[in-house]
Amino acid sequence: MLRPIRGTVASNHSESLHWLYTATFISMLLIVPVFGWLVSKFRRGRFVPGIYLFFISNLVFFAFAFEGDATGNWIQYSFYVWLSVFNLFVVSIFWSFMADIFHPDQAQRLFGSIMAGGSLGAISGPLLTANWVEVIGSGGVMTLAVVCLLVATAMAVFLGRFERHQHQDQPAKIIGGSVWEGAVRVFKSKYLLLICLLMLSHNLTSTFLYTVSRYWLMRISLALMSAHGFLVI
Repeated sequence: MLRPIRGTVASNHSESLHWLYTATFISMLLIVPVFGWLVSKFRRGRFVPGIYLFFISNLVFFAFAFEGDATGNWIQYSFYVWLSVFNLFVVSIFWSFMADIFHPDQAQRLFGSIMAGGSLGAISGPLLTANWVEVIGSGGVMTLAVVCLLVATAMAVFLGRFERHQHQDQPAKIIGGSVWEGAVRVFKSKYLLLICLLMLSHNLTSTFLYTVSRYWLMRISLALMSAHGFLVI
């Protein structure tokens, strides 16, 4: 639902797109150590809903700050970077949470269905935005996204409590781990290194295709506008 809004921001500021990429990269470098510190200090039952509620509060701010074409450039820049960071963290937290509450047999049975649900959401979300943004505006779409995230947070709390109820004999533990510990584990495992290589290849390819496609779409749009102008004349 939110990516089309980010795409609109990118179209409005295509000349600054490389700076937005750079700002996203720097933001990731600054936030990941903070994320690792939080993970090492808080239990999962508090950490997961807390992170979701934090992002929800950010989105509420953007819902009120966006004013259509009158939205300030810095608000648009901030939203672009924020959504890029949010997109990484919310998916990472979701799958970490799933891996924690389901044992391997359950994962083999359920994760395919969960991924199918994610694919359906990735298809239906932009369609929903395309059909409703003219009626409720960007702020309305963000408000609807806030509602969806609140439902997801409530489900995460319910699943967490259900899992704890199933394992009452085990005390609640801090999630643990750190950025350096994760990096060391990656370099010690060929399997994890190959996963990182796959992610790097995917991101490089998708970023390249995204940039090239936006460039050619802009060129085609300008050509069509010019042709229409000549026809009118």
